[in-house]
Amino acid sequence: MTGLYRLFARVVYALVFPYAGWRAHSGDALWQGRLGKLKDAQERAVWVHAASVGETRIMSYLVTRLLRRQPELDIHVTVMTRAGYATAKSLMGDKCRISFFPLDAPLSMRRFLDILRPRLIVIAETEIWPTLITEASRRNIPVILVNGRMSERTFRRYRLLRRAVGRLLSTYDQLFLKSDADRERYRAFGVPENKMTVAGDMKFDAPLPARSLGRVRELRYRFGLPENAFVWVAGSTRTGEEQQLLALFKRLADKHPLLHLVLAPRHVERAGEIRVLLESIDVDYRVYGESARDELSDNKGNTPRVLLIDRMGLLNDLYLCAEAAFVGGT
Repeated sequence: MTGLYRLFARVVYALVFPYAGWRAHSGDALWQGRLGKLKDAQERAVWVHAASVGETRIMSYLVTRLLRRQPELDIHVTVMTRAGYATAKSLMGDKCRISFFPLDAPLSMRRFLDILRPRLIVIAETEIWPTLITEASRRNIPVILVNGRMSERTFRRYRLLRRAVGRLLSTYDQLFLKSDADRERYRAFGVPENKMTVAGDMKFDAPLPARSLGRVRELRYRFGLPENAFVWVAGSTRTGEEQQLLALFKRLADKHPLLHLVLAPRHVERAGEIRVLLESIDVDYRVYGESARDELSDNKGNTPRVLLIDRMGLLNDLYLCAEAAFVGGT
């Protein structure tokens, strides 16, 4: 399976290289990173990879703790998306170097490793990158998984390639997992017991931002929420949940005129789909995000009581200024 994956990765690399090379040459940091090109890299750094915005926030706490213990440590963080890059820059830009994760193909991954020459690789949650893991093993670079998890759905999918996945997972030097259930799933793939530690969810180790009246006022002003509103934040919502939430909101809205609902979907690309839903049920709404930063009131100057978020990385601030919260998928 690994050989087939590497062949597939080479084909993909060859197909995207003309476009990627052009974008990298024009100075696009994302594509420079995808091709494994680094500027001013610090050799022998600890390489920390976080795929999503949420993982980036969690790993920023880990980076802070590492640097507190070893201030001289050089850390290089990679991310997958532009939203993740912006989040990493805001949280860790003054502490470490940040770039985009290279394509998991031999040429780009080898180039990246040749430049960075990391002493240790730390990967968050569920990431399995065969080329990275294989190349790191060949170079005797330790690789550890932190905040590791494996959902039942992922477990069933991986079982179709049980032997190959088991070999890759067993290549990790250490796996720090969220729960006993995760350990049982990793054990089913043959991961040695002495490599696994149930360490809990790092999300609960990270310090919560302080809530003060001044901070709440500042955030409400930023999001266009009235200071006296009862703010109900529905975060990380999934398909189908918004319809139920809006039905409940419509029942409550007349009785509670200060009630404001904030919808923050788990996947911001669903914002367009949610806008269609809002318009179909005749609910006045406004949007806050990268694509509509100034859409904070309707054409009559009123402030609609439903706020749709189409930007990543805002949930912590939204929860901070809320009186009530709904967490999607729970």
